[in-house]
Amino acid sequence: MMTQMLIRQVRAKLLVRRGELVEGERLAREAVELGRPTDALEAKANSLRDLAVVLSAAKKRNEALDALDEAQRLYQEKGHTIGATYVEELRAGLAAGRGG
Repeated sequence: MMTQMLIRQVRAKLLVRRGELVEGERLAREAVELGRPTDALEAKANSLRDLAVVLSAAKKRNEALDALDEAQRLYQEKGHTIGATYVEELRAGLAAGRGG
């Protein structure tokens, strides 16, 4: 399950870099859904963070912020301060209009 999540996360970000936003978003959302039934908080938060990066590239700011909010909650629940800090940096970039 985790391997499938990671494969989709990496492929999603690579596709977005190539301008294939629709397919990138689809894979990023699949990664998030694969993680939902697990208790792996960090993996779930990472998939949401990556979804936010993809959504930001697709100019879907509000959806990206929603994904970051959920990732932040999971990182905090896990006690993962580095992940939480990274989410704050991404959020600040979105607020400043720099994207992800």
